[in-house]
Amino acid sequence: QGFEPGFSTYAPADMVVSFDSAGGGQSVRFTANFGGTLTPRAYAQVFFYPRSTALSLARTTVDNFISGLDPEVDRSVSEAPEPWAFEQTSFSYPHEQQTYIGRIALAQRGDIVFHLLAHYPAEYADGMGPRIAAVLHEWRWADGTPLMR
Repeated sequence: QGFEPGFSTYAPADMVVSFDSAGGGQSVRFTANFGGTLTPRAYAQVFFYPRSTALSLARTTVDNFISGLDPEVDRSVSEAPEPWAFEQTSFSYPHEQQTYIGRIALAQRGDIVFHLLAHYPAEYADGMGPRIAAVLHEWRWADGTPLMR
């Protein structure tokens, strides 16, 4: 898809993979399509910031996204970041009689900063968690190295 840095990974059969170059960067999104029903608010997205974006700017972007979700966002969940990430923020918030959960992990590969955003209804946790874990486990950069710093 012309991504820089290049990568390959596993795509679960019941998730729709899409690519975008909006917002000054590039992203790949894995959206739940369980039982043939597309659920746009249940996804994992990896967003690559433009080359040489400062980590502080990416951190501000992540914070603004989380703050914009809902005034009741709960960021009290503390957990260690993914092994390949500098930091990770977990969140939950109510929306239309559902609770949404997720996390954003901020990382860097060479001079390219990126983040993983996982976002889905809490009731999807048993299905989304293992699928996202498989995508990350199978992630390989163009040089063949796994998703690690």
